[in-house]
Amino acid sequence: MPASFVLDSYALIAFYRDEKSASSVDEILQLGRDSKAEIFVSEISVGEVYYMIYKKNSQKMADEVLANLWALPIKYVLPDRQSILTAAKFKASAPLSYADCFVLELAQKKDATIVTSDPEFKQFEKEVKIKWI
Repeated sequence: MPASFVLDSYALIAFYRDEKSASSVDEILQLGRDSKAEIFVSEISVGEVYYMIYKKNSQKMADEVLANLWALPIKYVLPDRQSILTAAKFKASAPLSYADCFVLELAQKKDATIVTSDPEFKQFEKEVKIKWI
C-alpha cells in the first residue's frame, strides 16, 4: 500500500514560492508521480492558497498557480456533509483555523500524514502523523 499524504496550504505555498521547504514538497509530489504515494488536498485548502496568493500578489498569479495546481499528481477532495461536521467539531474543540480543520479531518479519514510547517498542528501530533517541512 503506498504512503498517503495531505498537503496543507503552508506546504503548497512553500512549493509555489520556492521556499526552503519546497524541495520536501517536491519529493512528495515525485512519489505521487511515481505512483508510490497518494497525495490529497482538501479543496478548502485550494481556496486558501488562491486567496493568499491573490491578496499578496495578484489575481493573475493566483489564477496561474491554480492552473498549475490542478496539473499536479494530487487527488482533490471536496468535503461532504460528514466531513464538514467533523471539521466543525475540531474547530469547536481546539484553536485551529477552519481550513486546517479540513486538513486534519482529511488526514484522519485517509490515514494520511499531514505535510506542513504550520505550528497550529503541533497540538495534534498524537492524533495524526505529521511531516514537518
